[in-house]
Amino acid sequence: MDPPPLVALGLLSTVGSFGTGRDRGGIGGVIGGSTWRRARLRASARESTALTTGQVVLRFVLAGDLAKPPYMRPGKASELAEAHSEAATHGDMLFLNTSEDTFRCSAKYLLWFRHVASTWPASRFMAVGDDDVYIQFDHLEAEMRLVHAQTAGEPALWGLLTWAAYYNNATFSPSVDFMGWGVTDVRARRFRQRVEACATSGTACAAAKIGQGPLFDVRSGQVDPIGPWPIANGPLMAVSHELGSLLAADELPWAWLDALGRSKLVRHAVEKRRRPFHVARKGCWPAGDVVFGLWITRLAALRLFNVSLINSPFMIQHHTWPSSTHGAFSNSSIVMHDLKDNRTDFFWRLAERRGSGPFVPTARTCDTCAAMGWATSPGSAHAKWRCCGDREAIRVAEGKSTPARRQALGDKRRIRRTSRQTGDMIVQTVGKFRFEYQ
Repeated sequence: MDPPPLVALGLLSTVGSFGTGRDRGGIGGVIGGSTWRRARLRASARESTALTTGQVVLRFVLAGDLAKPPYMRPGKASELAEAHSEAATHGDMLFLNTSEDTFRCSAKYLLWFRHVASTWPASRFMAVGDDDVYIQFDHLEAEMRLVHAQTAGEPALWGLLTWAAYYNNATFSPSVDFMGWGVTDVRARRFRQRVEACATSGTACAAAKIGQGPLFDVRSGQVDPIGPWPIANGPLMAVSHELGSLLAADELPWAWLDALGRSKLVRHAVEKRRRPFHVARKGCWPAGDVVFGLWITRLAALRLFNVSLINSPFMIQHHTWPSSTHGAFSNSSIVMHDLKDNRTDFFWRLAERRGSGPFVPTARTCDTCAAMGWATSPGSAHAKWRCCGDREAIRVAEGKSTPARRQALGDKRRIRRTSRQTGDMIVQTVGKFRFEYQ
């Protein structure tokens, strides 16, 4: 009998094109699309000891139902037939009992976890990701063995951790304002505080320079009391088997999806038979990884358990975009995202070459999230959670935290700006770039 896998990895893929415009090959010599990306990942997987020994199992996870909501591009029976033929050849594709739906992308996470719980009940981790990634599977196995040693038996979330600032109860939309790549909630907390100040003072709103979206949320009284919550970046993340099973079985995520389907936005899309522009240009809305983080926070509060958060460092282990210089792939790396077509072949080959050696792990400290300096919001539900990574106080002291780097860079810019003035013209030089201001 084969030993159970350490990691069951499901990469979200599609039958044909999802219709976003970024997923279409064959134009101007560009070769891409999900079928092509699956083939490229299979070729890489054949070279992986982790997959050939069964320690990591890989499945491409697709929607198997052609019937789509009226606001989605109709499915083609020929594309589904081709996908089933591909599955029969390779045996690594899972067709879920659902259809492609911009508003229900996150349901794929739950259905995948449900499949893992029944198919590999002794697996340690359930992982999900996108199919436009390069993954060093042997590094992933080595990393997850270390994570298991730190979190065995605990509900755990692993990935590149960031934070969302607030949530809109009426639109079901998390804050769309980017809160940076920092592992702490500091930026999200400060933004949330500015938003809350706007609720009571128009002067504070003007001073805070908050955009129209958050202003609407505040003035309409739609901001949820939930504070900033952690997110694992969607291209690759994992949960412990315990947490994945809880998410798949609990009614909370499914009730949230049903309520989203009854929202004004979705009802309008059904009536007009099209998605609003701000939704149509995205593959998924709301973003699946943000919703996933929200579910974990709410489920933990409702079912009274804490979660261990394990950070996969930005541009060290987890590369959110291709890079050949700063943040280039290495033997410390696991995943690189945004490799959609053959225009990224250079970065794929670079990652294969530079990440071909034994895994170089990231040193981590584990403590409560409050003690780590990650959960700083007053009354944060995450303060008692366990966080594993770098203590923020040490990162600040070493000048590695985002606020510390920005402060240092800001000081240099101010010095350069004030030292080179001619009349009313201010000349600012930043590296090789020159900017002139009236």
